[in-house]
Amino acid sequence: TFTGAGASHFTYNSMSYADGKLTVNYTYNGNKESGTHTATLTLKVNDAIGGTGATYGSKAITITAHNEEEATDDVSVTTAANVTTNYATFAAGLAAANASSGCTLKLLRNVDLGTITATNSVNNAMTIELNGKTLQANVTTAISLLTIGKNVAVTIQDSKSGGMIYNTGEIDGVVYGVTVSKGTLNVTSGTIKAENTQQYFYGTSSVGGTATNKTGVGARGIQQAAATTVNISGNANIQAIASRNAFGIREESSNANTTTLNITGGTIYAEAPALAYGVYAYGKVNMSKGVVSTKLNTNLVNGNETWMSTTSASKWANNAVHREGHGIYMSTYARAAKTSCYYGTLTMTGGSISVVNENTTFVGTAIQSEPIYGVYFGASVYGVGAGKTATDGTMSQKASAIGSISNATITVNNSSQPSYGVMSYGYYNSADESEGLVNIDNSTVNVTSYQSAYGILANVGINSNYGGCYAGRMMLENNNVTTTTTTGSTSVALYATGTMTTIKTATSATYAGEYASSGYIYVKSGNYTANSKTSYATAAIAGPWTTSNAQRG
Repeated sequence: TFTGAGASHFTYNSMSYADGKLTVNYTYNGNKESGTHTATLTLKVNDAIGGTGATYGSKAITITAHNEEEATDDVSVTTAANVTTNYATFAAGLAAANASSGCTLKLLRNVDLGTITATNSVNNAMTIELNGKTLQANVTTAISLLTIGKNVAVTIQDSKSGGMIYNTGEIDGVVYGVTVSKGTLNVTSGTIKAENTQQYFYGTSSVGGTATNKTGVGARGIQQAAATTVNISGNANIQAIASRNAFGIREESSNANTTTLNITGGTIYAEAPALAYGVYAYGKVNMSKGVVSTKLNTNLVNGNETWMSTTSASKWANNAVHREGHGIYMSTYARAAKTSCYYGTLTMTGGSISVVNENTTFVGTAIQSEPIYGVYFGASVYGVGAGKTATDGTMSQKASAIGSISNATITVNNSSQPSYGVMSYGYYNSADESEGLVNIDNSTVNVTSYQSAYGILANVGINSNYGGCYAGRMMLENNNVTTTTTTGSTSVALYATGTMTTIKTATSATYAGEYASSGYIYVKSGNYTANSKTSYATAAIAGPWTTSNAQRG
């Protein structure tokens, strides 16, 4: 007998009994799916032993059927011992799963948590089964919908389709989807989405009056702290959308060497009009499959709100209108009081990166344009360590962004800004040493731009330098690199260069005469082609060379 709200969707067919198990065969014709399903029930059999044999009792079996679209509880929790309990609220179910390691927390219906003022902490190993449903919240401050706060492994999956963790807000701050403060997060399917609907605003209203600036508007799909691991695989979909800055996944910088992001499938997506990063990492990123996608949209002006500023100084001071896009951004730095080497490492053995800029023109003189990158390796050193000076020869800070790209596809389709496929950059400011070291083989890089287009760039910049070696290095084999400019300027497939500004004279003999700023590209094989319709195209450029400072390309 079937009872309950969904009973009408079930038809009994037959049953059989063997080895203490009753098997019931029935047909389900619900709104979501139809077909024949088999349910196995284990029954207790009471034996009354008589003089000549056994007498068995009998019991009627009733199955309570719940149609999924008519569920009355938010979630179910199945323990490691396979005991399932339904909970009316998500909070109650999460508390139960936190109390017992190895549970599966399953959404039974779409759950809207409303406006939350604190994150939902995941403090035990568990699987969060989205089950085709959406877990949604709204925030008024910069918090995550979920936070992994203990050193445990948590898996998010969707055994059906359309399942989502969706955090949204209209705030002058960052909206986070999931934060990994400790432990490991595995996302095998389903969507994690963070969206900030606040309109970015800086300057004066286009219809007059004084504006209330909204300059901190951002979204991050997954926020990853130091000493954590995030694994993206299968059909996982990570999204971040905002009107200023968006990060699909962002690794934090403290003790970055211990942070790991593994991408073996799925899609990571970021969209914003100003700053958009698919992946922003200081630690280790390993990618073998999947897609990292970034889009700079055209929402620079919305209604009566504009980003206009009157002076260049105020633009930079408030970082208000900085437009920049990256597929994967590998950043490494060593700062004051740091004596150890910080390094970011990208190992890419497959997959694809796509960066699109929908903007075809600049919006007024207040827009500060920065280049668009498929992959950026930036090694930066700032300041000097504690107890060290720039002239005593005791500095020991180093920073390296290291990577290998193999069997990958990198595409940059950019309209209005200089565009780069892959860039290796060593930057130095009053410290010691920085290097961007990258090997690329068997990969395809396509860059198209209305402005200048560069396929592979090795570059170095030094400011207020006191000595050391600063290099962007590339080693290339069997790649297909193509750059195309449609209505703009330079098209260059390979570019090696060095830049120096504000050079100072070192007083220490240790560093005297050791200024070096070098961009190196070594080519073993491959096809490297530059195309331009209106300006000039060059397959390879090396330069400039300033002999007094050993600056070279």
